[in-house]
Amino acid sequence: MSGQDELFSKPAIYCFDTSSLIQLREYYPIDIFPEINQVFMSKIISGEIIICDLVMEELREHEKTMYKAIVQNIPNSRTATFSDHLKETQRIVQTYYDNLNKSYNIKADPMVIACAKETDTVVVTEEKNSDPSKIPHICIKEGIKYINLVGFFRNNK
Repeated sequence: MSGQDELFSKPAIYCFDTSSLIQLREYYPIDIFPEINQVFMSKIISGEIIICDLVMEELREHEKTMYKAIVQNIPNSRTATFSDHLKETQRIVQTYYDNLNKSYNIKADPMVIACAKETDTVVVTEEKNSDPSKIPHICIKEGIKYINLVGFFRNNK
């Protein structure tokens, strides 16, 4: 999608983490839960979901079918690039990961958090608030709303 199609996109509401996208395919396969998958894809097409390029890279490695479906349907303006959120991502890494010596072990998480903060969207993640380096913990510290996949579907009945 591009050009005129993006003029009709709805405001972005959600910023997805890779964990929720993988869980969607693992626990809600399209052949058994077509309605759930249709709701998700309609939110992609409408522009209500932002997905970071680093999440797309992780997805391409773990879930090729979903990766292709998203790439074909997501408006260009809803694919956040690392350069779009570089400063905020760096701040998140320095604040929450460097002091835990976990900077070497992270991929998309800081960017998902930075993107959600700068676009005022809700993070959708399956991570639990069990560790200071996990998305929910950082979201709480940063005042960012977060939900899991079930919460996303509850919001979009």
